[in-house]
Amino acid sequence: IGLLRELLNRTLRNKRQLERAAGIPCLALLPKIRVGTSRQRNAERKAGPREVLPRRTELTAVLRAPFSQFAEGIRSIKLAADLNLAGGDGGVVVGVVSSLPGEGKSTVASNLAFLSAQNGSRTLLIDCDLRNPTLTQGLEPKTEAGLRGLLEGRYTDLDEIVCVHVATGLHFL
Repeated sequence: IGLLRELLNRTLRNKRQLERAAGIPCLALLPKIRVGTSRQRNAERKAGPREVLPRRTELTAVLRAPFSQFAEGIRSIKLAADLNLAGGDGGVVVGVVSSLPGEGKSTVASNLAFLSAQNGSRTLLIDCDLRNPTLTQGLEPKTEAGLRGLLEGRYTDLDEIVCVHVATGLHFL
């Protein structure tokens, strides 16, 4: 019975099995990380109106734990993007998508953007989810201006709606 159960089990347990099943290379396996809210110090609470102050710890995991397995996985993804996508004088656009909600799109996109900005790249992170803006809720929930306002024509100047994370230089819309 145990052998039959093992043969019928289609669970992927490691990177090699995943690559074989998908037929493409796997950039990284990211472990599940703790989800929580960060406690802001008084100085951080008094930040400017267009300053990014992350409220959810998983969105800045690469900054909080730079030597973790999760941060190493994000670095592997960034390295692959740098090697495969870079090339011209223009910028590189990276989209993070998934088939189901709750799979970690916001966490991966945010951490990839923070890592890129921390390494000196000019980085703009855009929350394009107009229905459920998880990134906006986690990085700058008090903002009233954003992508929707830009698309509706209420704002025409990006300087009015782009927020900045002072420590890394990450720009967020």
